[in-house]
Amino acid sequence: MRTLFMTNLLMTLLLFSCTNNTNSEKHTASQDKSNNTFINSDTRKVDTSHVATGFYFLADKEQGIKMRKDHSNEDYNISPKPFVSVKNILRANAQKNITEGRVTYGVTLVLDNQGTKDLEEATGNPSYPFITIIMANRLLYVVPNTSKIKTGLMQIILVDYTENEVDEMVNAISQKK
Repeated sequence: MRTLFMTNLLMTLLLFSCTNNTNSEKHTASQDKSNNTFINSDTRKVDTSHVATGFYFLADKEQGIKMRKDHSNEDYNISPKPFVSVKNILRANAQKNITEGRVTYGVTLVLDNQGTKDLEEATGNPSYPFITIIMANRLLYVVPNTSKIKTGLMQIILVDYTENEVDEMVNAISQKK
């Protein structure tokens, strides 16, 4: 129970550490190309019209898929392949939260062993200063990659989304999209 609480706390802190005062043009893949463990530059089989649910790094313009952050006018170049994909998500559940009259939602994700291992290896890696969270072809967050996440259980907080939008995201994950 303590581990679950700490995981939720860390993920919430990670997600809310993202601010809108950053310059998205500077958010590209690290200049150090010596550690390309997670980015696969072979994009021949990548569907750029739909970016599947997963955790991605940012990429250089030449290699990335341009996406607009949901509820924003900020554009980012996303790596064509996730380091943790929707295939690694065992379950996703939505929760409705009401705090001081304001409704928010959370989506709890449970990763398989491989997804947990990949998440742990990727997070806190200074070669990739930012990670992105995409659900159902929506770029939800671009956050600094400063914390090491060692568990495959996390909650993504969704602010300013309707219940229908959240349900669509959870259904897309269930359908492995």
